[in-house]
Amino acid sequence: MCRSLGVSKQSYYRWCRDYGDLRVNQAPLSSLPLGELSEGILPPGVFNIVTGDGATGSCLLVVVDVCRYDRMFDSDRNGPIGDNAPTLARWVVDPAKSTVVETLIAEGHHEFPNHDPRVSSQRHRYAYTADGLELGPTHRVDVESGEVVRHDHGEGRFGAEPLLVPKAGSTEEGISGVLVCVNDRDGGPAELVVLDGEDIDADPVARIHLPRRVPDGFHGAWVPDDAVPPT
Repeated sequence: MCRSLGVSKQSYYRWCRDYGDLRVNQAPLSSLPLGELSEGILPPGVFNIVTGDGATGSCLLVVVDVCRYDRMFDSDRNGPIGDNAPTLARWVVDPAKSTVVETLIAEGHHEFPNHDPRVSSQRHRYAYTADGLELGPTHRVDVESGEVVRHDHGEGRFGAEPLLVPKAGSTEEGISGVLVCVNDRDGGPAELVVLDGEDIDADPVARIHLPRRVPDGFHGAWVPDDAVPPT
């Protein structure tokens, strides 16, 4: 379609500098009304979130950890990484006051975040991320302390979105394997690398050599074999 319209490069996304604060909409939850919350937050762009949780009671606070950008598709219309790199931040949403407060969780660049599936939409301790959209190392971020533990995949190699697979018989968050598809920048064959979620900077638990490169993508999921009907 772009070619038929004579568009030679990406120009359909543009950063609107005059838009103002980011609008955060709250979907109905139980008897709470739909609300729009915008006061007190800078105007970032967000593609992906880690997960979030809400504290019920007389006051409902919604906590969401996000990979955020100060701007995108602004000076670099082919973005988003040409304008700035993504960082990991926490939004605390207060529907009663119509406010959103943002705090930085950790230093460095973070994108394609994931979490232990046992803490989805609950209070969580760890986020697992790739090194921004430039990829590279795999990170485990302690969202309470801000500590970042990183696994370097080697010179010229980069890891995509990490996937968490709980270890059999475990119940605690983070006791898991971390699956990462690792490619090299020279276009060679890929590897599926298995890291220990409790010791992510250690040598891989396993490296599965694949016969060819896996094209770079966005997201994936782990499905255990006992969840798939036999063919």
